[in-house]
Amino acid sequence: MTESEIREVVDGYGRAARRLREAGLDGVEVVASHGYLPAQFLSPHVNVRTDGWGGDRKRRLRFL
Repeated sequence: MTESEIREVVDGYGRAARRLREAGLDGVEVVASHGYLPAQFLSPHVNVRTDGWGGDRKRRLRFL
């Protein structure tokens, strides 16, 4: 994914969370397992990026 595509997805999660809050919900659960996109960013075995979204744990966690 390009940097702009990553930011678009992350921003989409934020917009969805805002809509849920406005609808009166108390929280949001991000599914970060079973090979979904967030899990791919978290896994050092799958995420072999060399930019700010890969590498050490701190950079892999940026997606969440």
